[in-house]
Amino acid sequence: MRSKIIMRIVIATDSFKGSLRSITAVRTIERGLHKVLPEVVCDCVALGDGGEGTLDALLVAHAGITHTVSVIGPQGNQLNARLGLFDSESLAMVEMAEASGLDKHPTGQLDPWTASSYGTGELIRAALAYPISQLVVGIGGSATNDGGAGLCQALGVRFYDAAGKLLTEPMAPNRLHLIHDIDIENIVPRVHEVMFEVMCDVDSPLLGKNGASAVFGPQKGADPSMVAQLDATLEVFYALVERKLGTAVKDRPGAGAAGGVGAALMAFFGASVRPGIEVMIEACQLRERTIGADLLITGEGHIDRQTLRGKAPAGVAALARQLDVPVVAIGGGLARDIALEMTTTFDALEASIALAQNVEQAMAHAEQDLEAAAVRVALWLKLGARMATSSASGRLT
Repeated sequence: MRSKIIMRIVIATDSFKGSLRSITAVRTIERGLHKVLPEVVCDCVALGDGGEGTLDALLVAHAGITHTVSVIGPQGNQLNARLGLFDSESLAMVEMAEASGLDKHPTGQLDPWTASSYGTGELIRAALAYPISQLVVGIGGSATNDGGAGLCQALGVRFYDAAGKLLTEPMAPNRLHLIHDIDIENIVPRVHEVMFEVMCDVDSPLLGKNGASAVFGPQKGADPSMVAQLDATLEVFYALVERKLGTAVKDRPGAGAAGGVGAALMAFFGASVRPGIEVMIEACQLRERTIGADLLITGEGHIDRQTLRGKAPAGVAALARQLDVPVVAIGGGLARDIALEMTTTFDALEASIALAQNVEQAMAHAEQDLEAAAVRVALWLKLGARMATSSASGRLT
């Protein structure tokens, strides 16, 4: 009779975008592991790096309350978005995906050329009505590429056309060319009394081949010609911002996050930008929980080269390496030919999608497939333990 495999495994994943919240993902992995190794002890940690599900993950980590606000969605549609209040209302958290996220289009048709970040500005303005001293803004998962102009409008920044007429319609890329002057005298006063911290899941600059439009425009619905148009529009707009504000932010890491909202929060509101996963690791005390663990399992919806540029699994893996804890990453999907490239970050990779299926099927079966992936990881762990026992008894050399 073989002895039980006694292990302590920390499971810390981001959400699997569009299908599973992070709290559901970690519990699903735990369930799969226990089907093979019922004796292992799992510590489940829901994560977010600033994108969809970050507010929920923070609510799991810290007692807080939410308030719902009616805001303007990315295509002018009214919708309800939540903000979170923590530490007796001294800290607020706003998640951009709640107000201006990829899933907030009324018809499901993505169009970054006409999408505005105005609703996120409204959500920030609502948070500022509370007696907070610190505001954390998560800016992942956005549907917009307006350079944060819409957000700025909602917070009191005024834009004027060439005739000196105030532009009142929420700004989107298709209207940025109308801006000829910027007035910041009417910014919401509370902005200057609160410390802004941005949770950012990428380190991209604003412009160019590694910028907001080129890297993230396609996933928001932009074809190559629109990508070029979006990039050119942001370049002109931020040349004006630099002249008017005397602040150059376009090359700073994170300026290209959320279609330029990172740049806007830095330029107009003096926000500091941090990798979102760093903020979450602190909030969840993940370092303390990982010390002495036998294994750390992380993951997200798709693991590719962007994963290494500030996404949650890379941050978790870096922590595991510091603590000398092996780390396995499970992705809803894995980019081709990256396994060996990823070995300096992860000890092993697993994909939850084992059968050919379309996007709709993958979304519908996400939880079932993730549990099956966890079962496969557990089987590998069981095999490794058996091989170690065989080697110790002299059957393997």
